Amino acid sequence: MRIVPVEDQDLFQVKQLLQEANLSWAGIDQHFHNFLKLMIDGELVAVAGLEVYDKVGLLRSLAVVPEYRHSGLGRGLTRAMINKARSLSLTHLYLFTETAADYFYRFGFQIIDWEQVDPLVQKSEQFSALNPQSTVCMCIKL
Repeated sequence: MRIVPVEDQDLFQVKQLLQEANLSWAGIDQHFHNFLKLMIDGELVAVAGLEVYDKVGLLRSLAVVPEYRHSGLGRGLTRAMINKARSLSLTHLYLFTETAADYFYRFGFQIIDWEQVDPLVQKSEQFSALNPQSTVCMCIKL
């Protein structure tokens, strides 16, 4: 198992995985250089992305192929993305979820109001593509 940065040639496969997980592609092309992938035996099994806006970040696109869900691989990738955000000296890390708020609590994320999201993150494609009625905003101070 290896967590490594994505490569340009991974974009198509990453988009396929995100589509299968019903996750948005909004803004992916501009931020793909900050994505990490998890590989097992040379196969892409999980991915997560980070959008960086000055001193804050947006954790996005955490997806695991179905046969590896509930195996702990997503936890490892989530920790790797939080560590990446810290290594970039970000002060806060945001995320948006419709189904996984309980999952992200274990990493220290807390639910916040939409208005509390940093204005730079509010300008992101990801933020503008969300449905406020079904999406939860979360944040962790790094």
